[in-house]
Amino acid sequence: MSCDTFLLSSYCQIGCRAIMFCAGVLAMSACLAEAAEMAEPGENLVRNGNFLAWDTYSGKGVTTTSVGVPPNSLPKDWYGGPGVGATATYDVVPFSPGQTDVPGNPERFFRVSWSVSPTKDWPGEAHHQPAFRFTFLEYFGMGDVHLLEGKTAICSFYARTNEGSVDIVPLLWHSYDANTPGIAGVKGKGYELFESSGKPGVVTVAQGAPNPEAVCRLTSRWQRFEKRIALPGTQNKSVTPGNYTGVGFDLVAREVNTIDLAEIRVVPLQGQD
Repeated sequence: MSCDTFLLSSYCQIGCRAIMFCAGVLAMSACLAEAAEMAEPGENLVRNGNFLAWDTYSGKGVTTTSVGVPPNSLPKDWYGGPGVGATATYDVVPFSPGQTDVPGNPERFFRVSWSVSPTKDWPGEAHHQPAFRFTFLEYFGMGDVHLLEGKTAICSFYARTNEGSVDIVPLLWHSYDANTPGIAGVKGKGYELFESSGKPGVVTVAQGAPNPEAVCRLTSRWQRFEKRIALPGTQNKSVTPGNYTGVGFDLVAREVNTIDLAEIRVVPLQGQD
């Protein structure tokens, strides 16, 4: 099976999550090779959390329907998919000069804008059913699966939606093995997802309806969100070359118009051994 075929069939059958094993290896291999083995306290592990690095940007965003965007078509090390049957455009937008809603004078933010929502008969990613949720944006640039193992990280970001409110869930995950048949692409074996438990050191697997402590409710004004996410060790896992630690965002809604994100950070919680 070709990579393109794998991407399409995986997305349609079990959701966006399975894509990361193929697309991540192809698009992010250089980044993984450069990643540090250990995280330094206070260091932002999302090196392109301000979305400034986008070598292929032509002045307009990338629009896709049902499947994920082509590898390397978004800001460096970012990847996304709108949901089955949905159409969305991934783009960057300049901040207005002098704005104070997001401090630090950032240059721009990232926008995901849906023109068509996921189809009503798509149940979302298989591992969350019967709850509906799916990952619409992912970052592959942190590298090594051992980077945060056995530690708690603080994931912070600014976000808003264009109208009403919508819930999203920040995630961290381990990609252990994208190579071994019977393990690659299998949740709990080849990879595992984690969301906030609300307590440092307490691991919560992201599966089904989100833990209430993990949910971030976006409104039409910019808000800063901060979630502590604990990751387990990698003992008894098949870890092969190309392994990495990822970060991303789940959408917990079928109907949404626009989500804006800015200044995404993942920092190890200080005071850990």
